[in-house]
Amino acid sequence: MAGGQNDPEVAEAFRQAWIAPRRAEAREALSRHCRSGELPAGLDLDLAVEMMYSPLYYRLLTGYGGLTTQHVEAVARTVLDGLRNPESTRT
Repeated sequence: MAGGQNDPEVAEAFRQAWIAPRRAEAREALSRHCRSGELPAGLDLDLAVEMMYSPLYYRLLTGYGGLTTQHVEAVARTVLDGLRNPESTRT
């Protein structure tokens, strides 16, 4: 990521090789939850993905607090709880 700040080709390669596949995978997972009714049907999937990944990249970039399994799970739980369809009967 740091190399891409001053080199557009490195930035594009990083986005295509690393970011895009992970975004697609996360969008598909969230989309499944929308189809099941757990998350609202009209959910902005791109925004939801960014809400989940941004705190993780913040920790990676700043070194603040480290990136642990517990932290990743807490971020996912917090984001998904906030996005959950209030009409869903699943918990």
